[in-house]
Amino acid sequence: MWVPLRLLANRFGTCVSLRNTSLTSIRPKVILPQRCLLHWSAVGGTVEVLAPQYRHLSPAVGALLAHSEYLSVLIEGGDPQSPTVLLAKSLFHRPNSTGPWRATRNLSLPTASLTPKTVAQLVALLNAVPDSARDATLTHCLKAWHTQSGNTRSSVQRAWELLQAAHEEELIFTERATSSGVAGGASLATPLLLAFLWLKADSRECLLQYLLALRKAVPDLIPDDRAHPLITSTPAIGSLKQHHPSQRSPEQQQWLRAHLRHDALQPLDRLSWDAVRTAAHYEAFVASALQSHQGGHGLPEKVIQSRYAPRWAGAAAEARGDCVEAALRDVVNMLLFEPERQCFDLSVLPTHLAVSPRLAQFYCRHGSAPHRTNSEGQGQDWMELCADLPRLKYRQPERYELRSSALNALEFLCQMFGADVATFAELGDALSSRTRLVRMEEVQLGSPHRTKVALRVRFHQAAAHAEIGEVHQVVHFKRRHTFSERRVVHQGDAVQEEAEKCLVDFWRQWLRLTPAMLRAHSCLGMKANPAAPVVLGLLPCLVPAPASTLFKKVLAPDASFGDSAKAHVPSSSLEQWLVLGLARGGQRGALDAALHAVAMSARASDREEGSQLAELALRLAERLPSYDPHIQSQLAKAVVQHHS
Repeated sequence: MWVPLRLLANRFGTCVSLRNTSLTSIRPKVILPQRCLLHWSAVGGTVEVLAPQYRHLSPAVGALLAHSEYLSVLIEGGDPQSPTVLLAKSLFHRPNSTGPWRATRNLSLPTASLTPKTVAQLVALLNAVPDSARDATLTHCLKAWHTQSGNTRSSVQRAWELLQAAHEEELIFTERATSSGVAGGASLATPLLLAFLWLKADSRECLLQYLLALRKAVPDLIPDDRAHPLITSTPAIGSLKQHHPSQRSPEQQQWLRAHLRHDALQPLDRLSWDAVRTAAHYEAFVASALQSHQGGHGLPEKVIQSRYAPRWAGAAAEARGDCVEAALRDVVNMLLFEPERQCFDLSVLPTHLAVSPRLAQFYCRHGSAPHRTNSEGQGQDWMELCADLPRLKYRQPERYELRSSALNALEFLCQMFGADVATFAELGDALSSRTRLVRMEEVQLGSPHRTKVALRVRFHQAAAHAEIGEVHQVVHFKRRHTFSERRVVHQGDAVQEEAEKCLVDFWRQWLRLTPAMLRAHSCLGMKANPAAPVVLGLLPCLVPAPASTLFKKVLAPDASFGDSAKAHVPSSSLEQWLVLGLARGGQRGALDAALHAVAMSARASDREEGSQLAELALRLAERLPSYDPHIQSQLAKAVVQHHS
């Protein structure tokens, strides 16, 4: 059969050749460009614009899941046969063993080619499309998915069936607002799709495409009144293709620019019950969690990688990834950060260092707002600061895009800080001062092209010499990629105690108020806002607080609970605590939570009810992801002791 070569090339993206009168096609390796992660402020308007009954379909839910530890627990420790775990593995991947999760780029998987419009159609099919329109919507969605992915129809159909199976699997245990009061569950399928959307999006334009496509499938998604001008421009809504922001209606352009302001954030150690009460509070809560996760608690934002070309290189210069530049800026930010005044300050450096005029000029312009590290213009200015420096190696002939190597990074830092040293350890000594202790160490990782540099900064108060906190940052250098990680070791005893106290108070409020609110079908009810259990379930993953001590303090009886903790802790809340324990502390956390649930059941006034609670804890522990037989044996022993 004769097949046009052009059609084969279009279908497979391949080089096609004739060999012995037969067609041979070799599919080349496709390297997708590195996407810029969305800033925390992009959640603004993604919840408030939706009708209350559909707020669980907001991209903000995906943002929270995408940056929580629950995703790691689910993928790495979950049941390999679980549809939810299989769905998560098909949606996300890690470029390295310890880095953050990213949307999959494996083009052999149909999920890699999901667009905002297709995600919206799938979310609508799972949650909101009426039965009368379901078949037509599904047929249209799968056809479009098959066309854009280039995968076979059968593989797309299998992906849809996996999504359906995950939607029917209840992994996050919650209290369902039913008249019988029976504990129910919530699926992670929709939050996983929303997390994929968030990680794959490179601008709010992608979120707008999702919302408009979702509204087309769910007509009452966005209230049609003056409070929501996003839908007032019918022509722009009618076409869901990729738009340049300038082609949008004035109302939609206004929404695209409406990022959440920093003054709307609320510190996670100052949480109040209003955190999920209204749409505006909910957006601020999610943004606060993302800002804390990306920057560390009370630290400058972690720099988000993007793509730039120096302006002096001309319009023809290709924008290139700034992974090395972004990692180095993270390091410099940490070295110049002044935690008491919350700003970057060159005066924290030892006086004998001759700081580069380039560096001084950059921080003179951008150093007063560490919470706006990723604002427009800073990445461009930093790329140009790093370009065309002597003795540094670049990938581009115009001398920009730094090569990924520890030696290159050391030379850059020495030039910026005016330090004449030969190793990272010597550089750490040179940068130490009376307000901070800096330690740097270079470690080879089994390959000449894989190196990591560990940075440790310990902050002190200038006057009292009291320790404020300690931060560890690790920069990984690979042959073609560089990335950095940050971990807050501690923040001083007073800060940690205050944060833990506020978190305990918040969770006690939740345990006390949830039953009444569920019965009233209020904003936390499953029918009114199905996103709330997911939000509450992921909160401990993002707030820095010890898992085991948290459970003990929250569940401990005291004056606020009365004589019996059971009086204010409904039995179905125990299901939530088991999952929270897993998400915060892995298997050990799940065991702690389950054992405390059994201990609490022993205080129940009704012996039969106490037995049911103990058995509930054991049964639910067996269904947890990352389940370990050790948990079962410990729980079984506790249940036997309770019965005796």
